[in-house]
Amino acid sequence: MKIRTLIILLAAIFLLSAPFASAISIPVRANSNYGSGESAGLFQDGNLAPSVVDGFAIMLVCPSSIGCATGGGFGDDFLAIITPTLAPGTIVTISGAGITQLPGLYCSGSFIGGCTIINPDQSLMDAPLTPDQMSCLNSLSANASFSGNTFQFSVPSCSLATANGDNMEFIFADGFTELPQVDISTQAAVTTPEPNSLFLLGLGLAALCFARKLRAAHV
Repeated sequence: MKIRTLIILLAAIFLLSAPFASAISIPVRANSNYGSGESAGLFQDGNLAPSVVDGFAIMLVCPSSIGCATGGGFGDDFLAIITPTLAPGTIVTISGAGITQLPGLYCSGSFIGGCTIINPDQSLMDAPLTPDQMSCLNSLSANASFSGNTFQFSVPSCSLATANGDNMEFIFADGFTELPQVDISTQAAVTTPEPNSLFLLGLGLAALCFARKLRAAHV
């Protein structure tokens, strides 16, 4: 009786936890989101020196459509955080008052490479992600979370042959005139079951319990 109760309890825990292990979807940001023409995109605010914390570059960047004003910007600067090369599976936690929304992954500054098309008239449009790019983005999103003022993600294991190496550039909210306080920590890879694995394990435990019950009824 005790074994059956334990199996039922474990099955219930796994089945209930599986639906809540859903992932978020990290959006991509292309040069066309920040201006038009060949020079469209984001560039560093030269009035404010970037901060480097454990290899992470923290800086304010300006859209080419507006630019940066001398002496502190228009207040429309975006917060950009660029990761160093990290081992796949490394858990990164970024927190602080400036982390107010889920960031976008800036294609041109990240490992997935560009996602902008330049038309013959020099106008820009977003380019559909290639299957490899989408696979890497999905891998990143599958192990990311955002809550309060904290963004956490696990470094994906995918690799694309782009000029950006393994770096990722995350673009957070705009409205900054100075660098906000940001705390960044990393943790070595931790193996956790996928949601589908949790569901299957819970289902298997429930089936085992049912089989034991049938066998007991025929004794």
